[in-house]
Amino acid sequence: PSSGTSAQGKLNLLEIYCEKDSQLVRVANMYGLPARRFTLSNGHLSTPEGQERLWKIMDEQQPDHIWGSPECRYWGNFSRWNRSKSTATAHKIDVGRKYEQKNLSLCEELYWYQVSHGKHFHLEQPQGSEALVQKQIDGIVNGTYRTVFDMCEAGGLKVPQGNNYLRKRTVVLTTSKVCHAALDSRYCTKQHSHCQIKGQWKINGQWENISAYAAKYTRGFSKLVVVGLLKSMKSGELPMELEELCVPCNGVHERDQEAAAE
Repeated sequence: PSSGTSAQGKLNLLEIYCEKDSQLVRVANMYGLPARRFTLSNGHLSTPEGQERLWKIMDEQQPDHIWGSPECRYWGNFSRWNRSKSTATAHKIDVGRKYEQKNLSLCEELYWYQVSHGKHFHLEQPQGSEALVQKQIDGIVNGTYRTVFDMCEAGGLKVPQGNNYLRKRTVVLTTSKVCHAALDSRYCTKQHSHCQIKGQWKINGQWENISAYAAKYTRGFSKLVVVGLLKSMKSGELPMELEELCVPCNGVHERDQEAAAE
């Protein structure tokens, strides 16, 4: 297994919309899971070329789990606040949202691909993200468990200096009941102080936006996710759409139909 881009063979985890040094794939590899990332260096997923590369990985390596965290810059609480600043800013955000809808549509297609093959899909966003109410992902919203938790409790997210935790309430829409149980309701116990996710902080000697730092997964959070994936695979659970909603699992996916017709 590899966390780079050259791995071949069956995957347990494929992470998309992630940074090149994401802890999630690194921890999965530490636990012996074949896992890899699809980052901007592999292709931009809002373009046909990037999507083609992703689907090639999907077809060849058939990941058991896909973990996606699309860019939330245009959907989050800060974007709503910034829209009120000026007409020009509001227009810029609206254009960005329209562009990002391509990525939400791709997530929906990946979700249905996974479900039709009896496999799992997970979508992560900060609480308050308007991406979660877009019609492009109605299937995901209706066919997953809504998992809510605080990143300070689920992995110990904090800035390196002092005891300054970042609560960052987070939502994961997951097809896995096991992964939902591993993360849901891990709320802050108020045993520490928080700093706000705005402005900048000097991190490792360099100034960095706290919002960008908060978007990175900690090793502790990654361990919680990977342990959930391991339990899910061991149990052989089906995705919620099949397990709870009783959708037949013998259908042929649209992409498979297209391939058969060629």
